[in-house]
Amino acid sequence: MSTASTHLLVPIHIDALAVGDNVLFDWASLAPDFSRLRTEYRIGADLRFPFRAGKTIAGKNVPKGIHLHFRLPPLLTHGSGPDTSFPLVPNRWLVQRFRTEQNQRLTRAWMVYSDRESKDPNAMVVPIFRNDAPLWLRPTGVALPIVDESNKVQNDFRESDTPAAIAITAVTSGDAGFAAHYPACRSILGFFDDLKGVSDQATLSYLVTGWYSGKGDDPWCQFLNDPENPLPKNEAERREAVRTWLAEHRCDGNQEFPDIQNLPSGILCHGLVRNVRWQKAGYGSDAAPDAFRDFFNPNDPEKHWVDLGNTSSEALAARVSQVRGSVSGDSALFEDIVAAFLTGLLSQGPGVSEMDAEMHRQGFAGEGGGTGWVLEPEQATPKNGEAPAPAGNLPRALQEKLDELNRRQAHRDRFERIASDYRWELYALWHRWTRAVREGEDDEELATGLDALKSFVADFPNLPQYVEAIRELTNAKGLLETALRAEKTRYSLISQPSDPFYAPGDPVIAITGPAMEALGTDPRTLTVRCRVTGEEFLKFTYQEKFVGRPLEFEATSDWLKAQVSPAYLDAIPVWSQRLLSEALLRDEMWKFEAEKDAGGKKYEDVRPAPGNVLPSDTSDFAWKHNPWVPLYLYWQVKWKPEYPESRNGKRLDEGIVSKWKLDD
Repeated sequence: MSTASTHLLVPIHIDALAVGDNVLFDWASLAPDFSRLRTEYRIGADLRFPFRAGKTIAGKNVPKGIHLHFRLPPLLTHGSGPDTSFPLVPNRWLVQRFRTEQNQRLTRAWMVYSDRESKDPNAMVVPIFRNDAPLWLRPTGVALPIVDESNKVQNDFRESDTPAAIAITAVTSGDAGFAAHYPACRSILGFFDDLKGVSDQATLSYLVTGWYSGKGDDPWCQFLNDPENPLPKNEAERREAVRTWLAEHRCDGNQEFPDIQNLPSGILCHGLVRNVRWQKAGYGSDAAPDAFRDFFNPNDPEKHWVDLGNTSSEALAARVSQVRGSVSGDSALFEDIVAAFLTGLLSQGPGVSEMDAEMHRQGFAGEGGGTGWVLEPEQATPKNGEAPAPAGNLPRALQEKLDELNRRQAHRDRFERIASDYRWELYALWHRWTRAVREGEDDEELATGLDALKSFVADFPNLPQYVEAIRELTNAKGLLETALRAEKTRYSLISQPSDPFYAPGDPVIAITGPAMEALGTDPRTLTVRCRVTGEEFLKFTYQEKFVGRPLEFEATSDWLKAQVSPAYLDAIPVWSQRLLSEALLRDEMWKFEAEKDAGGKKYEDVRPAPGNVLPSDTSDFAWKHNPWVPLYLYWQVKWKPEYPESRNGKRLDEGIVSKWKLDD
């Protein structure tokens, strides 16, 4: 990317987790660990387990220091198209740290190469599927220092237009929580600062900027250079096309471009987390007692609300019923009305009985019922003005042969369902066998059964009963087709899905309450307000008391060089210099707003100068304590009998236990 490029500035949020000697809470690491596939048989959810709450990620102690997580903007976390494809995410991230110590501004910078192969054993492993080659379990994500606090340049960030080495999206590896869960993307969309050389009780700020190493990977560049849908030349049409693209990609569609004919060349994501307080001793209950007050009594029913329903609407309706109460006194009816409103059913005007029946139906899921056959007469073309003749009943002989065909089809479909059941049984047995191998248990009996079931499933198409069912179906269809050719009326034999089987759907559990609210982080928004290069906040105006003329304070290049070493500035991109100026100028503006004299505030009307746009709150976050982000829920279930455990001093389950025995 050219150092002279202009950009569409997209705000992102940066979360900071400070880990000292003491940590207030355990946390969950439910990231899939693909490195296990090197030595173990695991698939699906098995890649996330065994799970134990603690201070570990991927089985290793979380290193002490500050962990940054780059939260992607909405335009990069939504899939589209028939295949629900997701855009690539930036693969270059510049992390700048700045702090003040003994009246001296100390800065340091690193580059995170999200797509590079890593030699770090703690890096995230991404499975890469290649044609005609084994599965590649690739450690991914490299962080290199660019310039240290002595302003010595260690690596050059500059590179030519280079496509990403591997495709990285918000759902990399098929993990829906990849970009949202720091343990899953820690070396790709995250950064760890070991704080070497940083004194205890230091206050640190981190500015992160992200971009694409290859223009072809940038969704904004793809939009500007789409040969199939070129941008209009007409100014009004061009503005409308840009506004539409921004709105579709969850950016503020009201963004104005000073020069619509010369649009920004690419996306630049940027976020700042400021005033992270480092405590080597850690963060105990005194770190944020007010913020986490809802967690110190986990058994308090007012802090965690659990509601159950056949659908998500029913579960939410149950919560509304509990909070608001029932107007009529019939809580079940009130829940039905709320659920019907949430699903849009209420707008159709059903009666109470119809509404209850439909809500009941929504609690079931349909499963394929197989195939059925019907005969439809081919209508002759009617003469002018004549209506087509109505279809009559089928001749008895045809109806009997059609019924026989449907009976044979149902018999054959039954075998298909049996085969499907055996395939699932094979998967379950394979799962048990891999677990036994993994845990060093005796797997000989399981292996014998697995081989036998695998052979049976593979040979199922040759099963005599199945072969006979197919033969009978073919014969029945042939007899019907022969009879159709002898009929004067022409019929079409059409196959169609049979009525589905209905089974109860999985219940939905809604967990809400104060303890489920995200803390120490920025609320997630559906859209973001973007800016363009030239709109950064680099100047503000203010007015001294009793002085009529407003004054200006500008972050000029000379001012920035007085704040930060010129050698450091030469080592980072020009666009990051502007964003660094913006971050430092915000501190300066707050000083003006807070400064007082004998009569109160010293300055009035402190505001950005015209043409200078403050960054959104999403991308300029003041850290107060470690974040709490409820993303995954891990269940610990204890089974209890529905009958009372004792009566008159005698256990009631003794008779059951004595008469039943569980297999080993």
